[in-house]
Amino acid sequence: MSNSPEQTGPAEKPKKPALPPSRIAVLIFVAVAAVVIVLELRARMAFNSSYEAIDAAMINAEQTGKSFYRKDVGQLLSGSPTREADQDNSELLTWHGILQTYRIRVYFGAGDFVQRIQTE
Repeated sequence: MSNSPEQTGPAEKPKKPALPPSRIAVLIFVAVAAVVIVLELRARMAFNSSYEAIDAAMINAEQTGKSFYRKDVGQLLSGSPTREADQDNSELLTWHGILQTYRIRVYFGAGDFVQRIQTE
């Protein structure tokens, strides 16, 4: 009986998968968390930007004596808020994040000029 090199070589170890299931689960969790964070930040940044722009326009209108009207509000909005007109001569602007909803209520006076804004 002769010993061939094939029979005397070290026993082959079974191949491990490239990524164990626990690591795949962690990577999926991190990816989902990143998407949630990005979408939430996007809604929050659009809300903040819109609020600051409307507030600055109101201050500018007060200082210059010019009126700031309902039609001008739409030009200052960032993102894509939903707009709901209410019976009390106000409009609710809503930005939807995954975890939170951001709202600005704009109140209008006679003649559709912006009277005040309020966050909810």
